[in-house]
Amino acid sequence: MLSGSLCDKIITQSTRRQHRAARRKNGNNFMRTKILISILSLTVLFAGCSKREDGELPKPKAPLLKVIELKAQKIESTIQFPGTFDAKVISSIIAPIDGIIDDFSLNENDYVTKNQKIAVINSQDRISLIANANGKIDIAKAKLSSLKETDSEYQSVSIELNNALEELKYSENLLLPVPVIAPINGIVLKKSIEQGSLVTAKQHLLTIADFKTLVIKTSVSEQLISKIRLGQKIKLTIGAYPDKEFIGVISLINPVTDPATRTILLEIKVNPNGLKFQPGMMAVLTFVTDSKSNSVVIPNDAILTKTNGDNFVFVVTDLPVGQAGSVAHQRIIQTGISTKDFTEVISGVSAGDKLVTLGQEMLKDNMKVIVQKPHSSEMKGEK
Repeated sequence: MLSGSLCDKIITQSTRRQHRAARRKNGNNFMRTKILISILSLTVLFAGCSKREDGELPKPKAPLLKVIELKAQKIESTIQFPGTFDAKVISSIIAPIDGIIDDFSLNENDYVTKNQKIAVINSQDRISLIANANGKIDIAKAKLSSLKETDSEYQSVSIELNNALEELKYSENLLLPVPVIAPINGIVLKKSIEQGSLVTAKQHLLTIADFKTLVIKTSVSEQLISKIRLGQKIKLTIGAYPDKEFIGVISLINPVTDPATRTILLEIKVNPNGLKFQPGMMAVLTFVTDSKSNSVVIPNDAILTKTNGDNFVFVVTDLPVGQAGSVAHQRIIQTGISTKDFTEVISGVSAGDKLVTLGQEMLKDNMKVIVQKPHSSEMKGEK
């Protein structure tokens, strides 16, 4: 049998547990009630916000767009190539014989004229014979200086000196120095020898270029041969004069294609107009590969593409500026010449159409839209 105090203690603990359980249950019920009330309140709030006074849902706001009016204009497809100035007439002068360079005083950038003697080459045989004769002359003169006319040897030494002088004259006339002649008018671009240099036959001596025949040389892909012609004008810029634009003329189309690079060499003449051009200067040539006038031209950014590859744009009709009464229409287009920023449209849109240039990604066919009033420059739609 449990004592009375122990029974009271057990009863008290059991009662407390029941009270705690009851409080937890009441608390959970309370939280559920609060959540339910919140959900109902939000539902009522959204319902009130999403309905007008007449009980209808508001229509979505029409998207705001920018448009340009299309006009017929010229479009050109171009391609650029690097080019280098080079003299068309260049002469590389070589040594005609073995020998030593004499009578040579030219420097690079010096001007020479055609048939000018720019140096001579003395053959080594001539130099040896002359040196030998001069040696005999020196010996004979030294002997005579120590003799008197009354000496018995004076007569024979005098004869020896005369023979040495005749030998010198004979040696000088037997092997004459070979002149080096300038074959063209021009500037000395490079020299490889100096006065007194020993050279061998066919050794390079110097290079002369006629600056009056400067041309720009470049190479283009053989695929462009049908796009270029003699006399064709080409826009170009020159690195030495970045702020100026020049017009060149194709003066040569090499008839042979380089089999290694599949390119064709071109030469372009350009009028310096008083400016100084030099071999090695760089130029950038701009070729027009295709050109059309009076074509409908649109910005490339306005073109969208379907999953099947079709290109399309949006045009807008009924244009009360600032009102939601305009309608966007989808147009499938066929394109022609394309440049970095613009594309020719062959069919699908016409001059006078109002082309969407901003906001077209969010449009659907026959959607109502709002058109932003364009600036005058935007209405031109020019490149």
